[in-house]
Parts: sequence; C-alpha cells; structure tokens
Amino acid sequence: MPGCSWARCLGAILVAWAVILVGAGTAVAATGLVGAQPVPGAHLPGAPGGLRLQFVAPIESHFLVLQLWQGGQITSLPAQVDPTDPQAVIAAVRRSASIPGTAWVRWRVLAGDGHVFAGTYEFAVGSGGTAALAPAELTSAVGEWVAAVGRVLVLTGLVVALGLVVLRWGVAGPAWQAGGVVGPGRPDDRQAFRRRTLDTLTRGAAPWWGAWWGALGAWLVGALVIAIGTTWWLGVGAGLGVLLSGTRVGHGAAALVVLGALAVVISLAARRRSDAETPNPPVGWGVALGI
Repeated sequence: MPGCSWARCLGAILVAWAVILVGAGTAVAATGLVGAQPVPGAHLPGAPGGLRLQFVAPIESHFLVLQLWQGGQITSLPAQVDPTDPQAVIAAVRRSASIPGTAWVRWRVLAGDGHVFAGTYEFAVGSGGTAALAPAELTSAVGEWVAAVGRVLVLTGLVVALGLVVLRWGVAGPAWQAGGVVGPGRPDDRQAFRRRTLDTLTRGAAPWWGAWWGALGAWLVGALVIAIGTTWWLGVGAGLGVLLSGTRVGHGAAALVVLGALAVVISLAARRRSDAETPNPPVGWGVALGI
C-alpha cells in the first residue's frame, strides 16, 4: 500500500479480518432457525400439542430454552434436544394450555460451534382473547461481540505464531545456512553473505521473540474471552462452569488454554538456550513450537 507503514497496514488487515469474522458470526446467528412447529403467524383452534424448532447446527443439551407463553405465563414443559435429530429442540405443552389469544414462542439454544440462537415469534390460539406482549429476550448482544473478539484473537494468535515459526525455521534459517542465492556467473560468496547478515539476523531475533510472545498472549486471552463472551451472550441462566465442563465450545476453549500453556513452557525452554538468538537454531525446537 503506497504511503502505508507496516504497522498501519497490519492494523488495517486485522480490522478487516475482525469485521469479516464478526459479520459472519452475526449472519449465522440471525439465520440459525430453519423450521418451526407451529409456524410463526399460524392460527390454531387450540393450544399446540408441542413445540419443535429446527436449527442449522447440532444443539448442546445445556442452556436449552424453548417455551410457550400464554397470558404472560409459561405453559410448556422443559425443553430437550430431539432424540431423533441433534439439530432440533422440542418441548411438550401442558394440557391446560388453552388460553385464547396471542401465544408466544421463546427460545435460546447453544449450537455445537459456539453460536447462540435466540428469539421469539407469535401465533394465535382459538378465537377472541387479547394480544400479549412478547416475553423478554434471554441473550446479550454485547456478549456476542465479546465472543467474536475472542475468536479473532485466537485465530490471529495461531496464524501469527505459525507464520513466525515458518519465517524463522523455514525461510530465514535455511537461507542463511545456504549462504543466500548465488547468481549465474557470480563468485561464490556464501561465507561473506553469512558474515554480512549474521549481526542483522541476531539482532532480529529479539523482535521475533517479542512477536512470538504477543501471538501466544493473543491466543490465550482470546480463549478466555471466548468462554466469557459466550456465557455473557447466553444471558439469563448461563454459567461459566457449566459451559466449560458440559459443552463443546467450553471444551474447545479449555483445550486452547492447555495447548497455549504448553507452548509457553516449550518457548521458555527454547528461549533459555544459548542458541536462542542465532540465525539457525536447532530445527527440533522449531518443530516443537510449530506443533
């Protein structure tokens, strides 16, 4: 980019990446529901026998909410994942649910990929009756953005960390060891090339380690932010402990923290070596960090 410093260019790329990821997450959340029984806007002669919502992804068994609201009260039984379809949620309706007027369906589910789907819709029961206000939402839009920021941090940290490993052990190290590129008809100056570049590459090792620690920090912070943001996104009735112990997104966040901690331990061991800032450190450490 003309007139753009590397820091500004990197910042612009990260902002664009964040906008794309957050926008994609919001689009998925907005279109999570693909089918409903009873259908929105239906006019039924009496209360339905049950509720069933179909989603675009498998649903976690925790944090399920699927309710029928009539006359300002819940007239359905607790929800569960459909035993015949992991992407559907069902709830039975009490036999006493025969209040004429507007009925509302409210739902809140956590998908296996970490997205929260929630909303309400109305339909009519019987004839006559009165209109009823929609029940309150259970989720938090702020939590959705927090979870999206966590995903951006994790992905950025992982990509940057892997890129740094490739740069040092896959590009700079082999190029220095090979003595650069010797053009046709030119004298072989590999030893001179190594002498000329040794100081520059050695001084560049310190910024490399700084970028590495920054990438690991973004990775670890992002994993924690994903868990906190998802719990916040779920809203009423959600708990961080249940999320971490009982859901796939929680298990994923915990695994990211464990792997990040292991990467920190390996990094500390590699950093303490006498050859940590040499142009061509042992390949085994690069493999360990890359994995």
